[in-house]
Amino acid sequence: MNLIMLFLVLLGNASLGILNLFLLVHGLLSALFFFLIDQVQKVYGTRMLPALGGLSLFAPLLSGLL
Repeated sequence: MNLIMLFLVLLGNASLGILNLFLLVHGLLSALFFFLIDQVQKVYGTRMLPALGGLSLFAPLLSGLL
């Protein structure tokens, strides 16, 4: 990720908008994935998907989002 940011900065001012967008989307998606993992742990008591026997059996919508 650092190499991507360095490349975008070296391209010039036009790439700063792309860099800001990338960082914003990266932050939002990271937070959403941590939230989804936390919800799986709260509902099923484990984060280990093999222990659940597969997430799509218990929560097909959630597994589709992941």
